[in-house]
Amino acid sequence: MDGDIVVSRGPDELESIRGLDVSIELKFDWEHTALLRGEVNLETHLQSVDVDPERICSIHLPPGIGRGRTDLEMALTTHNRGTISAFVHEQLGVVPNAHLVVHPPKQFVYSDQLELIATVLELTGREIAVENTSVPSDWYAPETIAFFGYVGERYERLSGLYLTIDSAHLPTDGTTASVQSADHDAISTLEARLAADGLEVPTDFRERIDRRLQALESYLPGQDELEDSTDMPYGPVLRTLCLSGDRTKEIHLNDPLTDAVPDPTGHKPSPIFEAVLEYAIDHEIAIVLEPSELSPRTLRERVSDLRELLASIS
Repeated sequence: MDGDIVVSRGPDELESIRGLDVSIELKFDWEHTALLRGEVNLETHLQSVDVDPERICSIHLPPGIGRGRTDLEMALTTHNRGTISAFVHEQLGVVPNAHLVVHPPKQFVYSDQLELIATVLELTGREIAVENTSVPSDWYAPETIAFFGYVGERYERLSGLYLTIDSAHLPTDGTTASVQSADHDAISTLEARLAADGLEVPTDFRERIDRRLQALESYLPGQDELEDSTDMPYGPVLRTLCLSGDRTKEIHLNDPLTDAVPDPTGHKPSPIFEAVLEYAIDHEIAIVLEPSELSPRTLRERVSDLRELLASIS
């Protein structure tokens, strides 16, 4: 459902959106023990809550690098690859077209991480959209996130690798200059990390970053339209999307300041927020809402308001 609105709900929350006209990201966490361990069949569960499996476009796997409740943890580590593969083949046959949303580890060896991603893609037969971390790591800075998108485009074994961008989990510098300029420190750090693993940043990756930053200008509003001349909370989101290009599968649309579902009508018009939506429309990026704090009625209103805004932009 690229370019559409998706709502993220746990298996125990599906009844609350049964009548809402949206696609679903089925979000698992450790409390969903019976489903994760196969004690309850997912197809049976979906029938019991009267939710059509075809509405489920993605499966959000639980976090955890495999040091605690290892049979429930499914972050992207070598330790967890068997758990991930088993879960996909034992439980997800009912949603054959759903891609996986996975959490990466904060620390890793690049060569090992890329080989692991290729292996998990082969084992599961599913596209994988890796979500950026909320704290500094090699899945945090826009340039390093874009690098993983780049290798997904360039290498056949990684062609099923995509990105999930959480708009509240990015570096917070949203000034006009930072949005439009390459972060040379981030690129230098990437080069050093790759060099330590016997790899290097390809020249055309740097060239691609420069080209995409130039293309970003077409989405930026004029200075007189900005909500503030220096501070743009959604600026890093727009920048990350532009650098990552078509490898972004979905954006978890959260307010960068509150980490809550944005209210399109609850504040003054935000040109950068609208530019993020315009980019998502142009590149068929799904917009995922994570409404844990919203009532069903408020969620329905937010979906309606967001659809109206998207229609006005497109």
